Amino acid sequence: MKKTLVVILTIILCIVTIVIYSKYRMSSFEPQYIGFLTVENSTIIKQLDTLLQKTNIAGIRGDKELAKCLEQQVKSLQQLSLIAITDNEYSVLIAAKKDRVINQKLFDAIITDISQKKLLPFTTFPQITRYYNNTKYYFFIYNASHYIIITTYSFILPKNLIIKLALENLLIVIVFIIIGTAIIISL
Repeated sequence: MKKTLVVILTIILCIVTIVIYSKYRMSSFEPQYIGFLTVENSTIIKQLDTLLQKTNIAGIRGDKELAKCLEQQVKSLQQLSLIAITDNEYSVLIAAKKDRVINQKLFDAIITDISQKKLLPFTTFPQITRYYNNTKYYFFIYNASHYIIITTYSFILPKNLIIKLALENLLIVIVFIIIGTAIIISL
């Protein structure tokens, strides 16, 4: 009877500990994730800025090469969900989205928020965080002289951080197995 009670208590405590630890740990991953996105974003901005300097601001809407480049950028990066290029008044000139992450309704909502200047950059943080359909998105805004590049990333943890969290949770399970076994042996 005592052994069964110890096993049940050990399992319950292990599950509660894993849930609490995972929530805490996921929140501690966010600064690392934002740093990772900032580095990726700077590479994208450099490429797009170079391409946009060759393009006339009036010709951005109809530039097929630029549209193709934006689509390739969105497809090539897992976390990148949307890229939009606007004029200085936040009127969207061209945009590309990842269809499996952003549907047309969400795309329209984001473009409307951009056009209505609801996504203005902060001076202290490199990104703006917004929730759409219970999903967290990070907006990075790069202001050039004649245009603004807005990149949007969805909150998707990289595989290495997911593996790290899984291994940490496995370590917690092992510790609870050892403690539970030690208690059962001592009884």
